[in-house]
Amino acid sequence: MTRAMVRDRIVPHALLLFTDLAEHCMGMPAVEDRRWTADEVRALPDEHGKRYECVNGELRVSPGPGYRHQYAVGRLFRLLDEYCDRHSCGAVLM
Repeated sequence: MTRAMVRDRIVPHALLLFTDLAEHCMGMPAVEDRRWTADEVRALPDEHGKRYECVNGELRVSPGPGYRHQYAVGRLFRLLDEYCDRHSCGAVLM
């Protein structure tokens, strides 16, 4: 399926821009060769600006979302929430 086909099936009237210029994988694997458990990851101390998660036993460290990202998510939430309320078509969760 091409990107145009995906775009047309999701939102036919919206212009969705795609780029092949950058990787979009947010999680970075840690540099250790061991299997982590979810409990071990939860026990790690909070470190400002970093998010830890366990994916199939691999510890992943991701940067926290920046201002622009949080602003865009908040704006999108408000727009979708208002639409769903107006048309009684569901609920939007953040």
